[in-house]
Amino acid sequence: MTPQEELALLTRKICAPMFITKMQRLKAEIDLMKGPEGYEKDDIKKHLDGYVIGRHECWYFCPYMSGFGKTGVSDIVGCYRGKFFCIEVKREGKEPTPIQYRRMAEVEAAGGKAFWGTASKVIPEFEVWIR
Repeated sequence: MTPQEELALLTRKICAPMFITKMQRLKAEIDLMKGPEGYEKDDIKKHLDGYVIGRHECWYFCPYMSGFGKTGVSDIVGCYRGKFFCIEVKREGKEPTPIQYRRMAEVEAAGGKAFWGTASKVIPEFEVWIR
């Protein structure tokens, strides 16, 4: 083994565990900052990914307005086989705000489909809609 190969191997042995530990710590910190709706959104996105990965039947994104753009835009906006949809993710017992209801009504008036609620409510409704 050349000295360069030995150095590369030694670097991987030393740095890889540190990198993994940092990544695990960062993920744990992000999970701590995530609210209940964040977990619901993750479940819905995992379900949508089943139609995205390998099948290319669905495209979606999660807008992040940060004070700019139109208020009340849904948490997930996408298109399934040419049909537009939006999903307003809510935790159990919560409802959309009046402006969110208005945006969902605008989507439906334009021919799209709006969903809102928890993952356990939205996913079955989405499945019925795409059939």
